[in-house]
Amino acid sequence: MIDKVLPVIIDELNKFIKHRFGLSENVAILSSLVDTSWAAVPAAQNKVVCMLTNIEQERTVKYNVAAPGRGGNPPLMLNLNLVFVANFQDYNESLKFLSLLLTFFHSKPVFTPQNTPELPEAAAKITVEINNLDQQSQNQLWAALGSSIMPSVNLKLRLITITSDQILAEIPEITAIETTATTPHN
Repeated sequence: MIDKVLPVIIDELNKFIKHRFGLSENVAILSSLVDTSWAAVPAAQNKVVCMLTNIEQERTVKYNVAAPGRGGNPPLMLNLNLVFVANFQDYNESLKFLSLLLTFFHSKPVFTPQNTPELPEAAAKITVEINNLDQQSQNQLWAALGSSIMPSVNLKLRLITITSDQILAEIPEITAIETTATTPHN
């Protein structure tokens, strides 16, 4: 599901950026800033880069168990922590795209199949909020990303749903209830 939701959100962001600046090419991408050998990823240069930094299980939502009559796992509700980095050589350009990114998510903080038809069916409602990190956590994140600090924002996508189509067991339908009367023993 993650691989289906994130590209749709990046595509929506690209449409917004293209419309605002009259651009023809995509500026926002899903990528890392560095590869596994810690070299800069060329495709991430002069782009708004979105990276998945953490996945959290949402434990506050009460969900129903699997469909009646079928044994299965309830859906897995996830929150995705993302960092969006304005990775431009010109610092002012980075600030311009970061501001536009914030404007986009402020104007569209909720993604549903009604306002984003490309979302998968299972993505009933995804909300976006700023994920505030203290300075120490921010420094640790950038060290882990293998990059110097750049203009960026940490966002949380709430309630990505992962379901299993696998049926674990068929539970027969209850058609009757039998009772047996017992007499108490003296």
